[in-house]
Amino acid sequence: MRLSTALTGGFPRTRRFASFVRKYEKGEASREELKRVALEQILKVYERLAGRLPDYITDGMYLCDDILNPFIRDITGVEIGGLVRFYENNFFVRQPVVVGDIRLSESPTHTLERLEIALRLKEKLNREVRLPFPGPATFADFSLITNNSPYSTRRELMESYIEVVLLPLIKLLKAEGAILELEDPSLPRLSNEELRAYVEKMQSLSKSELLRIHLIVYFNGVPKVVAERLGEVLTLGLDLVEAPQSISAVLGPPLKSIQLGVINARTTLLEEVKPTSDRIKSAIRSLAGVERVLLSTNTTLEFLPERIAFKKLKVLHDVKHLLEEW
Repeated sequence: MRLSTALTGGFPRTRRFASFVRKYEKGEASREELKRVALEQILKVYERLAGRLPDYITDGMYLCDDILNPFIRDITGVEIGGLVRFYENNFFVRQPVVVGDIRLSESPTHTLERLEIALRLKEKLNREVRLPFPGPATFADFSLITNNSPYSTRRELMESYIEVVLLPLIKLLKAEGAILELEDPSLPRLSNEELRAYVEKMQSLSKSELLRIHLIVYFNGVPKVVAERLGEVLTLGLDLVEAPQSISAVLGPPLKSIQLGVINARTTLLEEVKPTSDRIKSAIRSLAGVERVLLSTNTTLEFLPERIAFKKLKVLHDVKHLLEEW
């Protein structure tokens, strides 16, 4: 079994970048300048981690307002609505308003900007890069479907998202050597019928495409049917902080790669290295047939203070190091 570490989602914006975003929003800086500063700042973040840099990194989501935006600007047939609460958290996301047939734009500007930053990071830091995007269940769950759209149910919208948004997105990232990080915390909210449709539609993707997907579920457990039908091909991410029982869903199905969210990204309280490593040893023992285990935070770090986020990633690295000696 190979142990790795991974950054899930975003990282808190540095003061320098947050200040530059305000400058950009006032029309005092160009988009090219914004991208340049975003790359410069996330590079500085990763350089500060030095020898404790995760094996899998993201673009930090510095050009994102939330997991849905601005990606939904790259989807035709969707407009940006009002603010809605993101699950049981004290932050909000802009709601996708579906007004017509959806599909990924032929020139997805915001996605290409993020991909450009990710590829530069991969080149400079010699790390695997993942780009976080909303999963099908989460996109459909948060969307407002209007009477003008051709979709009458969440299931129809979700299936269309997989076919005409997700598939071309995978192809785009795969061609450049990036991994698609699908954040899909709404997956456990689906009905049994919707879950079957979700799995069947995802299975229609080729094996090579599924291998480039890391499907991350947090806040709740992973439905067993997802682990049974998809776990052998894609990397499935569990939240062992909020839903420690979710490990039971992956005991039995043949798995090659799995992510364990073992560091709590929803609190400033720092974990202790040895108790944390001891706590997850039983989970690792139960995954004896798995080829690769990624250790990560349970969800995104972007809403924690920057200094705490650094400390959380350092704890994660030290937990991995202790487990390698075990």
